[in-house]
Amino acid sequence: IYSLSLSHQWINEAEAKVQLHPNHSLQMGWHGSFALASHPSFASSPEQFRTALFASYSYRSKNRKWHAQASGRGEIWAGKVAPPTFSVGLNYRLFPWLKLRANGSKLYRIPTFNDLYWVPGGNPELKPEEGYALEGGLDLHIKYRKFALRSSLTAFHRDIDHWILWLPGTSFWSPQNLSQVWSRGLETQTDLSYRNGKWSIGLNLSTQYVVSTNQKALGPNDLSVGKQLMYTPVYSGGAGLSLAYGGLSLGYRHQYTGYRYTSTDNSQFLSPFDLGSVQLAYLFPFKSHRLRAHLSINNVWNSDYWVLANRPMPGIQWMGGISIRLQKPNN
Repeated sequence: IYSLSLSHQWINEAEAKVQLHPNHSLQMGWHGSFALASHPSFASSPEQFRTALFASYSYRSKNRKWHAQASGRGEIWAGKVAPPTFSVGLNYRLFPWLKLRANGSKLYRIPTFNDLYWVPGGNPELKPEEGYALEGGLDLHIKYRKFALRSSLTAFHRDIDHWILWLPGTSFWSPQNLSQVWSRGLETQTDLSYRNGKWSIGLNLSTQYVVSTNQKALGPNDLSVGKQLMYTPVYSGGAGLSLAYGGLSLGYRHQYTGYRYTSTDNSQFLSPFDLGSVQLAYLFPFKSHRLRAHLSINNVWNSDYWVLANRPMPGIQWMGGISIRLQKPNN
């Protein structure tokens, strides 16, 4: 099937930051965008105009222990006034090596142009997502001689009405609004490094535990209530090891993705899979510019896996490249 879709986007943004005081700052801005799409199946070309005003205020205490931030946003799209959204966050450095943080926000997400008009499958009747989110966690940073440890733990809770989820149909996928989705979980990130002259070694570990369930039935025979959303793994994570000497670096990364359900009632699923990748890079020591050559081997173990049902992914993949950055000498 040969199908040509065209889209045009015009995006404008203006932003200003005012330092009211060494510890107080104010940021304000305006966003405007216009999108237009055309396709032979459209009787008329759909378009979307959005404009928004936003502002944020930040306060940092003199002793640098407290950092508070509040922001708000108002938006008009398709001639409709969206409910105002806001976010409030607070960070507190309990010890020089430990920081606590918390954040709360009201969410309102307008369907994307693809959600509304993708051919085939777009759903012009979609409602915007709306809800609340809470997040809290701690950050750990310890240095001991040539060792450095950074670790973070984050817990989150989101309660969203009209959650937009693309679901497979008889011949193509289409987005739908779920009545109410409750998403909660834990995320961790840990990095351990050792430096000795030109040598450096790094270890990192990341984990994700995410439970996202539909809370309300869409109809009398809806079996998705209390079940995990499709293609959202409960468990996932990764670990990596890197070794560097001067401009030469070698790294390995291993990623795990757990079970993903392919039906709304969780009766069908895709098996977990593991992926490994190797990266080799060299940074040439030039004074006036930087040249970096790199080589990557993805899916180094040639694993058989599927991101979507019935769509097998590639085996071993090789990729290489060179990047150049021109810069003036630092006099």
